[in-house]
Amino acid sequence: MYLEVREKQYDKKVYLDFFTDPTATTPAVSGVIVYIGSSDKKLNENYLGPAPVEEIAKQIVHAEGPSGPNREYLFQLEKALLQIGCKYKHVMDLANEVRRILSEGELTTS
Repeated sequence: MYLEVREKQYDKKVYLDFFTDPTATTPAVSGVIVYIGSSDKKLNENYLGPAPVEEIAKQIVHAEGPSGPNREYLFQLEKALLQIGCKYKHVMDLANEVRRILSEGELTTS
């Protein structure tokens, strides 16, 4: 399974119901796979910890996994969320900061 390779660094995999309306009693989709990475650095070496958007963006700019650069994953996530009408501020802020870093050529290792 593609996601099993892509998301291999996460500690847990759970199946959840996804609700698009907070007042709904029936999920829009059942059995959504969610990969969860713990804050335990022994189990999740990529865990940055609580950090400002700028630090998270720097990590995303430099990170690349078996499926390609993390920034492309972020940009596709932002696009998919916007297509379903979800303006998730944290994702949008991260994507904008990654774009800023890329446009300013701040690709030196930290």
